[in-house]
Amino acid sequence: MAVSGRKALQKFASSMSRGSGEDYEIFCQPCDRDDIRLPAFGFCVDCQEHLCESCFNHHKRAKPLRHHTLLDKHNMPQSLQVSSQPDPHALPGDLTKPCSTHKKEIIKFYCHSHNALLCSVCVTLKHQSTACRVDYIPDISGNIVNNKKYRKIIKEIDTMIGIFQDTAGDLKKMTEKSNASLTKVLAEIKKFRKEINQRLDAMENEVENAASSLKKDNDQRLKTTQATCDDVIKDLQESSDSIKQLNTSNKEDTLFMEIENC
Repeated sequence: MAVSGRKALQKFASSMSRGSGEDYEIFCQPCDRDDIRLPAFGFCVDCQEHLCESCFNHHKRAKPLRHHTLLDKHNMPQSLQVSSQPDPHALPGDLTKPCSTHKKEIIKFYCHSHNALLCSVCVTLKHQSTACRVDYIPDISGNIVNNKKYRKIIKEIDTMIGIFQDTAGDLKKMTEKSNASLTKVLAEIKKFRKEINQRLDAMENEVENAASSLKKDNDQRLKTTQATCDDVIKDLQESSDSIKQLNTSNKEDTLFMEIENC
């Protein structure tokens, strides 16, 4: 019966491994379940397992596994992912932040070359180059607590907080000063308006009094003129009646003198 190339390679590697007593810290987990210990060649993000070269290449060919995200030996986690009950979707408890680009993916990797936090899709699409130094976050986060970088970041944040607190305080003082100036200006405007209103009221009273006095004088002059006119009309009417009477009575001498006297 023919033996597949993969099985033959596994049996040969197993015999060599057991024969030499050599062991590997990071090994192929699928093969290990068949009691075959082979060095890890890469890592499947979806299966959360390290793979030997044969399993790694098989992942690329098998249709159900074709879309799995694979990391080569330069980018794979440098510690073995071991679980008594393997769960392909299990993640360390701290890895819960979603990727800003791929909303359904969780950030699990860090690219030192680009100072970027990455999900498995980011790694596959943009950070597979050998120029990228990508690490699985749990592999490099062990010494972050209270380390030098942590203290530096906290110091910088505290400095920025102090700067913004001082700025906010200055803005508050400026706002209070501006509001006080505005209040003063409004008070001055109200005072000036009151003075203007008082002056206008006084001018109005003066004009009203002058107009009243002028009206009184005009009324008096009109009354006097009217009386004079009435007297003149009366005198003229009497003269007219007299002349007419003299003319009717043929009193020539008197009529002549009356007419000449007009």
